Amino acid sequence: MVYSYFLYINILSMLIYLAIVILMVFIAFNECKGNILIHGILAAIPPFGVIPLFHDILMIKRMSTEEDKRRQ
Repeated sequence: MVYSYFLYINILSMLIYLAIVILMVFIAFNECKGNILIHGILAAIPPFGVIPLFHDILMIKRMSTEEDKRRQ
């Protein structure tokens, strides 16, 4: 009984984690103004500290592709 309770908590936390990852990717491609605030909050929570890093990588890739388009 107790095991199944922890299993549900684990599944729920994974769903929340995935939702936040999807949100960060969405923000990376839409450039929301609240971006920096979300970065700060997520970077402060240990397991989510990786997400702002991925988000920054996405933003850098996006900026470099936009610069390539301007050069052409």
